[in-house]
Amino acid sequence: MEQLSANMVLPLDLLDQGPAPPPVDTAQQEQPQANNNPNGPPAPAQQNPPTQTQTHAGNAASSSGNAVPSASGAPAAAAAAAAGAGQRQDDLLRCKMRIRLPAFHVPRLAGRNADGVSFINEVQQRAEVRISFSRTTDLNGYKTLTVKAADPIRLNTARRLLLNRVAVWTAMRENGPVKENVRVPRAVVGSLIGMRGRAIGELELQSGASVAVENVHIMPPVPIVPGNTRMRGLTLTGTAEAILRCKVLIEAQIQAHRRGDVGFLGRRGTMTAG
Repeated sequence: MEQLSANMVLPLDLLDQGPAPPPVDTAQQEQPQANNNPNGPPAPAQQNPPTQTQTHAGNAASSSGNAVPSASGAPAAAAAAAAGAGQRQDDLLRCKMRIRLPAFHVPRLAGRNADGVSFINEVQQRAEVRISFSRTTDLNGYKTLTVKAADPIRLNTARRLLLNRVAVWTAMRENGPVKENVRVPRAVVGSLIGMRGRAIGELELQSGASVAVENVHIMPPVPIVPGNTRMRGLTLTGTAEAILRCKVLIEAQIQAHRRGDVGFLGRRGTMTAG
């Protein structure tokens, strides 16, 4: 199995901005010329012609006393406003965590799914965090993901979602390390799969285990069991801890279905009728 690591730094130190440098006076003082003719009248001082500065607004506006901003300064002002907003948002994200993942997982995390949304963007929206990853790979083949959030709870939520998604991919690729078959009522299978498989994807994301439903055409439901309930088979793959979490979530969904509730899989609109 791949080894994943995460570390947390709380809080994020703010950058120390030093004092602004003193303004530099670039004005030049005019020196009066000395009178070399003691008998004659003093020579008039030479006056330098005034330098003309061109402004985009024109001289008419300056004579009226109203300063008109330059048109070329509008993009700069917008960029400065955006930078200020970004700085204020960075100040709110005072907690951060670094997660090391195998480099080959990062393109899959950043790539878009069938709905046109990358998994990293989905985690950012669900956990209200900001995620960035290093462009370089270390000597061990790992890349570092940096997660920033306003509090540790959001950091842990993002960490759990990221590591569970990688654990599901690892379980599917290695077909293990543990596999277990469980039976569920046939009427609940629809709610476990969900529309376009979204419910079963949520089940995998919350548990970290891969879930496969037996094909009814290949393996039909088992005979009638006590309680007159027909059953379907599920194959759970992953670590022992992930399979245990998955079984707890499945049982909770079964109980919710019996009560007529949508269960945890229906909170995001991913469940269909059972």
